[in-house]
Amino acid sequence: MDKSWSIEAEQIRKTYGSGNTAVCALRETSLRIKRGQFAAILGPSGCGKSTLLHVLGGIDEPDSGRVWVDGRELYRMKKGERSIFRRRQIGMVYQSIYLLPSLNVEENIALPLLLDGKPLSAQRLQELLAVTGLTKKREALPCHLSGGQQQRTAIARAAAPSPAVILADEPTGNLDSRNRDAIMGLFRRLNTRQHTTIIMVTHDEALAKQCDRVLYMEDGRILRDTLLRKEEK
Repeated sequence: MDKSWSIEAEQIRKTYGSGNTAVCALRETSLRIKRGQFAAILGPSGCGKSTLLHVLGGIDEPDSGRVWVDGRELYRMKKGERSIFRRRQIGMVYQSIYLLPSLNVEENIALPLLLDGKPLSAQRLQELLAVTGLTKKREALPCHLSGGQQQRTAIARAAAPSPAVILADEPTGNLDSRNRDAIMGLFRRLNTRQHTTIIMVTHDEALAKQCDRVLYMEDGRILRDTLLRKEEK
C-alpha cells in the first residue's frame, strides 16, 4: 500500500455477541490518515469510536475488512508478528493511565524498547523528557506524580519507539481543564516537532477542533470527515 498514509482501513465491520443480543459496533467503516496528521474521531458514547481505535491498533480483530499501518496489513500477520509490530509501530494512550507503579518515569518511558531488547538512547530520553516537561521528574515513581504528569509519562512511553502512529483513547477524560489543555499542547508539540501521526478518540467537540481533521461517528459509521487545517508540515 501507499506509504504516504500512516493508517488505512477498508470496510471494517465488528459485531459483539450473536442473535438477538448482537451489537454491531462498526458498519463497513473506511478511513485514511496521512503521515503527520493529527486527527480526532468524535462522537457520542457507544458510537464505535473506541472499537475503531482498537481495530486500528491491532488489539481487536475485525469480523471483516482490512487495516494497514505504515504500509503493512495488520490482520494478515500472525499474532506473534502482529504483537511485535504493534510494540514498534503503534503507540497507545488510554484514559486510564497504565504505568508500572514500581518503575520511575524514565523506566516507564523506556519500557517498550526494553521489551524489544533495545535500550532507549540518552538523546531520545532527553528529547522526550524535555517535550513532556518531565526532566525534573525522571526518577519519580508514578505515585509521586500528578494525574497530568502521569498521563504525560504515558504519552512519552507511547512515543519512545518513534512509532508510525499514536492512538489515544479519551486521553484527557480523567483530567481537569488545566491538565487537559496541557495534554493537548503536548500532542500538538509531538505532532509538529516530531511529525508524529496522532489519532485521538474524544466526545469533546472543543478538543476535536484543536486537531487538523475531525471524523464524526454515529452508530458505527463515519458520517462526516472535516479538514480543519491544511498541512504545513
